Amino acid sequence: MALDGIFLHSLSLELKDNILKGKVDKVNQPEKDEIILTIRKDNRNIKLLISASSNYPRIHLTERSKANPMQPPMFCMLLRKYLIGAKLVKLEQKDCDRILCLDFESRDEMGFDSIYTLIIEIMGRHSNITLIRKRDNIVMDSIKHITPNINSYRSIYPGINYKFPPESKKLNPFDFSEETNIKIDSPDSILSSNILSKIFTGVSPLLSKEIVSLFQVNNKLDKGNALKELLIFSKKFFQSITNNNFAFTIYKDSKGNYKDFYCLNLATMKDYEKTKYNSA
Repeated sequence: MALDGIFLHSLSLELKDNILKGKVDKVNQPEKDEIILTIRKDNRNIKLLISASSNYPRIHLTERSKANPMQPPMFCMLLRKYLIGAKLVKLEQKDCDRILCLDFESRDEMGFDSIYTLIIEIMGRHSNITLIRKRDNIVMDSIKHITPNINSYRSIYPGINYKFPPESKKLNPFDFSEETNIKIDSPDSILSSNILSKIFTGVSPLLSKEIVSLFQVNNKLDKGNALKELLIFSKKFFQSITNNNFAFTIYKDSKGNYKDFYCLNLATMKDYEKTKYNSA
């Protein structure tokens, strides 16, 4: 599974097209680490599933309905208090990392207009869903509380200032210069299949392998300038997918076993059976 920053970028574009400017109609929490927001837009009810599961963290639209507990959890009740009737005014990804921030225009306890941000961190066992009050960056609540004895660098619980995970020192694939000075282990590692996952935030080894393979097919290798040429090629590749050039694809082997999925049609997966979808 390659839910990397590029895949999340494709999801963010799809979500913007479908739910931006919509209003929250319902909030449910069917699982301890999962919420479903029903958003009303253009006379349609659209369900947004957000999971902070350690094994399968994700965010996507869904048409499925789930049974909800008789007594809603505290986090669910808090989200209902601040988000029911709120308008989704902004949705953005943080630096091509696996973090999405959803800004909702709502009202505070005094009845004044206020922006509340739902921050979704899709990071394996560290995944979380947190609601903050944007004007003062205060955590209203999170689906998982992180106390100082669990993480001394970064706590998350009601009443404290929200702190993002440590920033990646890698390059943002959508905002970098091909002239950037990059240190590599050795000249021989320049065209290793995972080189770009070490250089760029949000690029998985699966995508790195694809880009390096395409580069080798389409370019005559000049070892002296290989890294710079690879960065130039990569920049053009990333620019092409900012134009919403996505093809959500599931890959299966000859026995029908699921092997992987991605938001692009990968040439390096040409030997696998492909099933394409219009939506993630």
